[in-house]
Amino acid sequence: MPAENAYAASAMNLPQLRFHFLLLDDFSANSNPRAEKGVASSDLKREQTAPLEVEVEKMDWRTQGEFRMLPMDLRNSLMPEKIQTPMKKRPKKKRKSPDGITTNDLIFSAQQGTNDGIFPSILKLYVPTGSKIADITYGGGVFWRSVPKNHYHLLATDIKNGVDCRDLPYENSSLDCIVFDPPYMHTPGGTAHVNHQNYENYYGNNIAANGSEKKYHEAVLDLYFKTALEAKRVLKSEGMFIVKCMDEVCANQQRLTHVELINEFRDYGFIVEDLFVLLRNNRPGVSRILRQVHARKNHSYFLIFRKSARLRRTVKVRSFTEHAKVLATRPALRQMA
Repeated sequence: MPAENAYAASAMNLPQLRFHFLLLDDFSANSNPRAEKGVASSDLKREQTAPLEVEVEKMDWRTQGEFRMLPMDLRNSLMPEKIQTPMKKRPKKKRKSPDGITTNDLIFSAQQGTNDGIFPSILKLYVPTGSKIADITYGGGVFWRSVPKNHYHLLATDIKNGVDCRDLPYENSSLDCIVFDPPYMHTPGGTAHVNHQNYENYYGNNIAANGSEKKYHEAVLDLYFKTALEAKRVLKSEGMFIVKCMDEVCANQQRLTHVELINEFRDYGFIVEDLFVLLRNNRPGVSRILRQVHARKNHSYFLIFRKSARLRRTVKVRSFTEHAKVLATRPALRQMA
């Protein structure tokens, strides 16, 4: 008989199982009393190959005291609470087919064309039909040539009809969208920018008529910054601010206007939602050139901003007075000889 494990009754108030077993694995005529009584060797062999017989009797440790048990691995396999029931297979959920269609008929961030070609796509993405929009640099209304007149409530103003973009005649938080396309280049001289959006023809970059002591590119930025503060005042919460701009080389230095505006407007409480690149149809030229130093700019940008109440909670937004102090202390860019 194999070695037996003796377990003393513990404080566990649980029923126990007692197992009696007999292993017939090492019998011989000399050591087995049954062989001495004349049991045939064939009968012994049959008993040796017989399966293990286990008798299970439920007992209570409080009344029976010490008892003998099977090794742990066999006990666990025979305990009723260890019996595993087959798990039911869960029915597979039917995969939902994604909505929508496959297409490449989309609005892209860069295209070649004109303002009236790209502007309706910008409105379609970011300005709901029926919104109240103020185009504060309306001019000849080029942007609106391809926009249905009954889609939006348009308020068209311009400096030439007496409305300065830095001092708008609208109530606080009264507009859904503002469109701003100012003259974004200064004219260093000659006729290179006569037919382009030059600052001097509108605001007088090099004279006091622009209302600022700044000149050249710094004066252009000053116009953008002050207009953005006014736009912040008249726009509703989550209102859209659509800004047209173009990079330039001023005094032989690269001025990435779109980057400067994005960084500054964030301090005002505007989140940039999108950027559109508009490539010109024709090839721009210059009046005369000796040696080209920088790549000629032939694209402009539409920056789409949103007046965000959420950004105000995460970023300290300057007040109008604070912005005025910062703008006043910025040194004007001196023209290099």
